[in-house]
Amino acid sequence: MTPVEKVNQSIVEHVDFIQGAFAGQGGTLHVLARKVADAFQRNGRLWLAGSGPMSAAAHLVSNLFLHRLTLERPPLPAIALGQDAVLASTLEREGEGRQVLFRQLRTMANPRDLLLVFGTIGSDPAAEEVLEGGRQMELVTATVYPQGSRLAQAATDFSYVLDTKSMARAIEGSIFFGQLLCTLVEGELFGV
Repeated sequence: MTPVEKVNQSIVEHVDFIQGAFAGQGGTLHVLARKVADAFQRNGRLWLAGSGPMSAAAHLVSNLFLHRLTLERPPLPAIALGQDAVLASTLEREGEGRQVLFRQLRTMANPRDLLLVFGTIGSDPAAEEVLEGGRQMELVTATVYPQGSRLAQAATDFSYVLDTKSMARAIEGSIFFGQLLCTLVEGELFGV
């Protein structure tokens, strides 16, 4: 296969993946966007969490809300958890690494807030812990995860399954999910 054929094949695979992942979930994504917009209007925040490679996805999506996506607008309060390397290393050293995301959430979140967790394939103790903690705090919770994620077993208000077992595709899908969510929230808040 030539390099051009590889590129073209990757584009086709990406489009097929995105269509398969989101075509049937647009209605619930719009409901989540309304809940996020309502929270922002009530001085609530959107907390984003993910561990490992999904931490990067959470941070990128947070930036879409904090800066802008499609129009000039005020920053929207979306905060990615997991930015404290000292806390992470301290907790890991003490055998409590799974608490790194939830410890941050529980000190700053309030009942007006929402929690969006990006999951990985298999077990993800930190993501599972923050999700359970968010439910206990009575936050609206949402998950985005690939096939084979243990987050599939979690009870959440909104759950979005990415039809893939590839972490690379799961990262792509999570970032695309964040772009869609931000676009819909901007539409709710600013009428675009």
